Amino acid sequence: MSRASRTVGHAQDTLRSLRGDGRGWVLLVVASGWALTAGGLVTLPALLPYITDAFDLSNTAAGVAVTAMWGAYALLQFPAGLLTDHLGERATLAASVATMAAGVAALAVVPSYVVFVLAGALLGLGAGLYATPRV
Repeated sequence: MSRASRTVGHAQDTLRSLRGDGRGWVLLVVASGWALTAGGLVTLPALLPYITDAFDLSNTAAGVAVTAMWGAYALLQFPAGLLTDHLGERATLAASVATMAAGVAALAVVPSYVVFVLAGALLGLGAGLYATPRV
């Protein structure tokens, strides 16, 4: 048997074991959710130049929003573990995705600086909820 056919056979065995009992789908969904969460976390800093122009903000004021987002993310690590223990992984992940969606929706229509900071914090809360149970 050639090296290429052994490699293909090994890859097929790995994929077959991933699909067993639906584990592969769970892995795909959780990994996709984390990719969207990580994408959401980098969206706010990427939007800062546009937000500072739109609301005529200083760098300090823009930094408050980023700090609110990352602060909320950090503060929710431990409570997310507690929620996961009490509610289960699926419920906590679903709550996280809903919170992230609300944060992204709020960022999309942000009418004022205060709403921008709150939307950033909401984004951080959702991401913080996702981080622990995804593992």
